[in-house]
Formats: sequence, structure tokens, C-alpha cells
Amino acid sequence: MVFRGPLLANSMSAEFNYQRRRTARVRSGRKIDLGEAGSFDAIRLNPGNPPEEVRLHGLRFQSIHRINSHTGPRVFTAYRNEEYPAILFVVWSNYPFNTQIETGGDLMLQAMHDDSRIRFLLNDNTYVKSGWMNDRMVDYLSNGWLPGLIKMGLRGFCHLRAGSFMGEKSFDDFAGYVSGRVEVIARKLGMEPFRYFPVKSPEVGKDGVIDERLRDAALSAAYEILKSL
Repeated sequence: MVFRGPLLANSMSAEFNYQRRRTARVRSGRKIDLGEAGSFDAIRLNPGNPPEEVRLHGLRFQSIHRINSHTGPRVFTAYRNEEYPAILFVVWSNYPFNTQIETGGDLMLQAMHDDSRIRFLLNDNTYVKSGWMNDRMVDYLSNGWLPGLIKMGLRGFCHLRAGSFMGEKSFDDFAGYVSGRVEVIARKLGMEPFRYFPVKSPEVGKDGVIDERLRDAALSAAYEILKSL
């Protein structure tokens, strides 16, 4: 698949500054400044009241932000655990649109900007049902998200594959793109690249249901990878 995303500048001092779409309802007036990786208006946090809780490798993680689609279903939830604050755990689901993906991506950058203890990202795409890798996403990845992750000092990124056919296709496109661009962008920023680990997740069964035991096993494997770095 060939993307028409913008080429990165050749200058070692190139500034990546993806232009976000302004949404006053979602973003506040606080500026998140990532230096050479650009800046954006902070996301208004929506952790839930009370925050939601999930278990990852026996640890209790609480939600710090949630994004619902315009029609209601959840598309993004970010979780933290204070016993091991180095990991930011993100669960994507259903049919996220480009704007929601950018908001979720910026939330990850904002979390790293606000808390330097975050060094690892665990993204779970198991429940994603749609394709989402397109030219606009490549623009965001190249000039916003990937430079931001590198500038904020991300060390490791584990990524669970989507269980659906369309979600899996975009996952594979994303994995190939990230694997080929991280070192290039890191060199331009004069920083170390993070390590990227795509992880196989259970496919959707014939009954349309994900085997949660297999998902838990995949998440535990991803957690162990990040802990080993």
C-alpha cells in the first residue's frame, strides 16, 4: 500500500509541527510544548467518575481519559497504575474516526509531557473493527505523533493486533510504517528511537466474540516485554 504522506525535511533541525483541528469542547487553552516535535492545545481529561478499573498482569489500572464516538460507543480508554507508572496502557475499540485517533494520540503525548515517569506504551487494538490507516494518519504520524513520542523519551511500544479483518489490515500497515520511520525521525531530532513490538492478539471467532483468555495472555506477554527493557 502506497501512502502520499508528506516527506520529512532533510534538515537535522527540522521542526515537526502537525496542525491539529481546533475543538474547544475537547481541548483546553493550556499549551503542550514538545519542542522540535511541535505543540498542541491540551486535551480536557475525562477519566470517568469514578474512574474505570481494569487488570493487567495482576495490577490494577485506572482510567485517566475516555473517548466515545459521536454515536455513543467507546473508542479509546487510557489507563495508569501508580505502582508501576512507567507504562501507559491504552485500549482502542469499535470504529474510531481520524479526529478521535488524533485526540487519543495527543492524550498519550500529553501524559508523557506531564509525567516524565512514563517510558513505555502498551496499545491494545484487539477490539478495533474498522480500517483507520490513511493519508491523514500518515501525516499525523510523521509530523506529530512519532516525533512527539521520541522527543518525550519513549523507550518501548508494544502493540496488540486488531482482531477484525479491517482492523488487522490497518494494524499491519501501521506496523510497517512505524518500523520504517522511527529511526529516520529520531535521527532528525538527534535522539534515540524507541523499540516497537507488534504482538499477536486473538482473532474474532466465528461467533463474533474475542477469546478474553487469549487476549489476557497477549497483554501479559506485552507487559513482560516492556518490563524487560
